Amino acid sequence: MDQEWREEGDCGTTFNWLDMKESKVLGNVFIRFREGRVFQIDSRTSSFRTRDGITISSSPKEVHRKYPELRAYILSNGFSEASGGRPLVDWVDSEQGIAFGFTYSPRANKRYLDSIIVFKPHTEVCPQYSPLEPSDKREIPSYSLETGPR
Repeated sequence: MDQEWREEGDCGTTFNWLDMKESKVLGNVFIRFREGRVFQIDSRTSSFRTRDGITISSSPKEVHRKYPELRAYILSNGFSEASGGRPLVDWVDSEQGIAFGFTYSPRANKRYLDSIIVFKPHTEVCPQYSPLEPSDKREIPSYSLETGPR
């Protein structure tokens, strides 16, 4: 464990582990606990992949092909320079308990897969940035990568 903090709302306690393996992309793994049990894992490292082979270096097209039932959301208006100065776009399948977070790269002028999130099926995903208001969560057209007009 590299860090630990308490989330706002119902997102419990988060433990951050930095993946230092010699993988293609080093990154963080966020493990979320509520009442002493893991309920969500956010992977931002290429060391881990889905059973279908998706990892953070996968393209949005690959994710769409392997997961045909995803819905797109903006889960929070929160963002940082690390997220390209724009809110994250999440493609979510609540039935399977999996989500894919896309962040914006100003340098490449496009979004890329930043995180893979596994969570308890039939529940809500806790966003990377805590919602400012419940109304911050909004659905956008399926497989969208943009949050609105630019």
